[in-house]
This record gives sequence, C-alpha cells and structure tokens, in this order.
Amino acid sequence: MQQRHQKFLEKLRASEIARFFVGMWLSSLGFEITLHPQKYAPTHEQWRDYSDDGDIEAKDSDGNKYRIEVKERTLSFTCKENFPYPDIFVCTVHSWENAQIKPSAFISLNQELTHIAIVYAHSFKEWDTRDVWDKQFGRDQTCYVAPKSAVTFREIRINHERETEPTTENMSVR
Repeated sequence: MQQRHQKFLEKLRASEIARFFVGMWLSSLGFEITLHPQKYAPTHEQWRDYSDDGDIEAKDSDGNKYRIEVKERTLSFTCKENFPYPDIFVCTVHSWENAQIKPSAFISLNQELTHIAIVYAHSFKEWDTRDVWDKQFGRDQTCYVAPKSAVTFREIRINHERETEPTTENMSVR
C-alpha cells in the first residue's frame, strides 16, 4: 500500500502545474485567487487528516467565493465534439459527500494546456455514478461522471488585458 501511496503523491505533486495554470487563467478573468497549500499525507491511512479545502478559491468582485477543483488530463481535446468519451469523470462519491464546502466547479485541463472542460456543481442532477477500477489503489472507486451535455468546453488563454469582467453566472451551487 505504501508504494501505491508514493505513486499517488508523485502524481499529486506533478498536478501542481495544472493548478497554477488554471489559477492564472481565473486571475486573468478578474477573480482574486487563493491557491491552498498542498498537504501530503505521510501514509495512505492518514489521508483524512490531510484532505484540503479545494485546489483553488476564486473570489469575484462582489466577494463571493467559489471552491474550484482542478484535474490535469492526459487527453487531447478542444471541444465537446472531439472529447474522446461520452462523459467526464467529476470526482469520487466519497470526496463529494465528505466535502465541508462543495466545489462550485471541476475544471479538467487538456494535456496541451490549451483547453478546459468545466463541470459546474449546479449540473449535479445530471451526474451518474460509476464504479471505476483505480489502479493506483488496486480497488474499485465509485465516481461521479457527468454527460458531455453538462460540460462547458473553453479555450484557455492567459493574458493580462482583461477581455471581460468576471462572470459568476455558473459558479454557484444551485
């Protein structure tokens, strides 16, 4: 189990690039960003003591805060039409159920760092569950999946000249 845990930690550390990249993008849209420090459990058995409050906290100009989860994908996609699956993994059921503050959005970044797939929490009623083999831990995990119809695909560009004001129309949990 410890060897699997070490592989998990390696992947977690490697995913920091995606977290920073999405944070920079949200900042370029006008959100005030807080990147919470990553906490690393020394052993798998201690994971509950090291769970966090999300990858990114985004605050809009009205002071509304949104918890954002970021996933780095090893997939190439730019839109709904070329996303290679009929649905997208959102999170494990236990992570959603145990979250003190529910995430407002789950953002998956493609491997080229050019496009994102966003699943907003308000689409929760459209999600389904699926048991998925987790090779990392050698067991099934029950995960939420969202159909592509509940996913927003966007090009992600980071610029310092804001094209628009921050939009929060889809961020809140409804």
